[in-house]
Amino acid sequence: MSDTTIPRLVFNKPTKDQPGFLRRAIHAGKAKQAFHDGDPEPLIDFFLDYVTSHERDDAKAILLDLSEDDFDQTMQELMDAFEGKANSPQAKSNGKSTAASGPARGRTRTGR
Repeated sequence: MSDTTIPRLVFNKPTKDQPGFLRRAIHAGKAKQAFHDGDPEPLIDFFLDYVTSHERDDAKAILLDLSEDDFDQTMQELMDAFEGKANSPQAKSNGKSTAASGPARGRTRTGR
């Protein structure tokens, strides 16, 4: 195993007072159902709409490289926010959240 700095994705999670709650809840539910039916693309595309730390293609590569544990944690935290459930303890008060990801593709990042 090589020494690689793991990049982190930053998501701009919606807040409880942000308009569009039902629209986000419907979209999140459909994306989550598609994932459980064996089609991960709608869920990935949904998450990518909220990534603020990377360009869309880079963020997608990071999401695709997540371990199962990291993916489960990321999905739970984000879906809770999108469905209007209580924010996880990791969420910051400004609605931004970070999630660990898989190995960087040929580059490293330092800092957070």
